[in-house]
Amino acid sequence: MIFTGQTQILTAGGMLPLSFEIAAGTLTEAVEKFGATAKVALEEMVRELQALRRGATSQLVIPEPGAASSILGPGGLPEHGGKIRLR
Repeated sequence: MIFTGQTQILTAGGMLPLSFEIAAGTLTEAVEKFGATAKVALEEMVRELQALRRGATSQLVIPEPGAASSILGPGGLPEHGGKIRLR
């Protein structure tokens, strides 16, 4: 039988739900395996979150020095004072 375990992890961002399967033949066995299985599920979730964080970090685009002034003009202000000009 497959039982489903559910718990919540308190994080700095709030409560994070955690669901996982417990392979057990009886409810008593599932209850006995709950803690160890929850720990494994939490470790897997942490690894997945770290991989997502690494992936998001590698997608950051950091402009080269001076790139903003070439777009905005000297001093970080638009070259024409930021006014709309109709031609």
